[in-house]
Amino acid sequence: MSTKLEMRVYAVRKDVLDRRINDLLIVAEANKRKVGPEEIVRTEITDKIAQRRSPDQQVLRRKQSQDQNRLAGAHPAIVTYLQQQQQEKLETALAEKLRAGAKVQILLKEPEPPLLNVGIAGGATRGDVNAAVTIIEFTDFQCSACGAMYPIVEES
Repeated sequence: MSTKLEMRVYAVRKDVLDRRINDLLIVAEANKRKVGPEEIVRTEITDKIAQRRSPDQQVLRRKQSQDQNRLAGAHPAIVTYLQQQQQEKLETALAEKLRAGAKVQILLKEPEPPLLNVGIAGGATRGDVNAAVTIIEFTDFQCSACGAMYPIVEES
């Protein structure tokens, strides 16, 4: 499997795992408070979105009154976007708060990057053979970007 594909699979698995952990922590918190999980979501997220008006929304309202025509069409989309941003922040804060009190251990391992052993014997080299870092340049001089880098590499 290619590295990019492995990273994508890992990202999807981690996202699903994080969501499942968050759901289980919300259910556990709800059981501890002796309420339903929807009550936790309502009090910790939904009600807070309705209560708070972010400074961005206040600025938007002032700006809209100054230039009603220019923002009239965009206003609902901007408000929705700002509410979604606020909801994501509240969800993240709730998850962090619940995880801080829980003993969660994630065993899903990130894929290791591939290791390539490239032999440099017989190739053109420059600098100290015992240097801590070795840079190997792969280039295609038919590529205009690679060809443009040639003078820069030669300077060093």
